[in-house]
Amino acid sequence: MIDISSKLSSFRRLVWDVEKKKSEKQLYDSINISTDIIENKKSELEKYMKTYLEKRKVFATTRKNEIVARKTEEEKSTYNLYKEELLKTTIDEIKKELLAYSKTSEYKTKLKEEVEETFNKLKKNSDQAYILLVKEEDLNLFEKYDTEIMSDANLGGFIIEDTNKTYQYDYTLKRKLDNEKYEIGKKLYSLMEGGDLNNDTNN
Repeated sequence: MIDISSKLSSFRRLVWDVEKKKSEKQLYDSINISTDIIENKKSELEKYMKTYLEKRKVFATTRKNEIVARKTEEEKSTYNLYKEELLKTTIDEIKKELLAYSKTSEYKTKLKEEVEETFNKLKKNSDQAYILLVKEEDLNLFEKYDTEIMSDANLGGFIIEDTNKTYQYDYTLKRKLDNEKYEIGKKLYSLMEGGDLNNDTNN
């Protein structure tokens, strides 16, 4: 007959086995659950990282394009400023040449001819009296005309205006230069960009 002690021992083993299996199952389930959680987290993290990297890639590309665009715009702006400065310098040099030319005998001879020709044309169309404006140093060339002094800023040439000073005809070197400024710039920029000045002039 099995004694109480043996029964208790058997019962304990039975309970132990059940608990052990139960614990093992819980542990197994826990490990599986943990593994699933980790795998899910890993999957979520991978998706996040992929999305993040895509966003960073888009941002980097956009940023790069912005930087390139800004750099290009800055270079373009700098180049345009350089062109404007070069044109200004060129015009200033031409002004100096014109001022030097206005002191030559060749210029004074041509000036007298142009004034005479212009006055004759005006007289054919009107009996209006006119005033001749020239630089102070050229006044002695036109003693037979009603003359006044014009600003040296006009570089040379002459202005004819009516005695009421309501309108005038501008034949100054400055006006001629202003009228040619666009063409001068066009030719200058063409040269800067590798163009042919002779071909450009002929077009």
